[in-house]
Amino acid sequence: MAENILKRLFGDEYAPEDAKIFFLVTGICLLTLIFIVSVIAYIWHLKDVHDGRQFTVTREGLGEQSGKIKAILMRHHATLTEVNSDLLLLEEIIMRLQEHAENAVTVRMINRFGRFKLFLTVHGKRYNPLLEDEDPSDNGENYFRGMILQANQTHLSYKHFFGKNIVVIKYNSKE
Repeated sequence: MAENILKRLFGDEYAPEDAKIFFLVTGICLLTLIFIVSVIAYIWHLKDVHDGRQFTVTREGLGEQSGKIKAILMRHHATLTEVNSDLLLLEEIIMRLQEHAENAVTVRMINRFGRFKLFLTVHGKRYNPLLEDEDPSDNGENYFRGMILQANQTHLSYKHFFGKNIVVIKYNSKE
């Protein structure tokens, strides 16, 4: 089987040394390409951190980071009413994630092809803050917190990936 493949690649008069050299060069080129892509991805990540598109939010610093998020949302042509409701939603999700994982939440903003997304990430066991069951007869704070999430359910998604809880908030472009 392998003999037939090598004959098709190199012809009937192939030498095993030619096949070894070919696969060695191909392997080196593939590893070089993977290395270059990895370096570019790492540099892109550092650029996101440096540009302020990725930052960490703690309970203590939530007010300061909310100001940063508000400024970014305003740049993406959102109205003040939309920004305030989005901040309320963000703060609710961040508080739920931190209460469960007791870790800082990483916020990453991505704007590609007119689609703006916020990724909220925290390490920990599987916990979906969007599915917390609230008692509808409870008219207290928990009931209103659940209503905030239900009102924005179409823009939210959750996944647990490599030990991270990830909530994605999608925004429509206002342009």
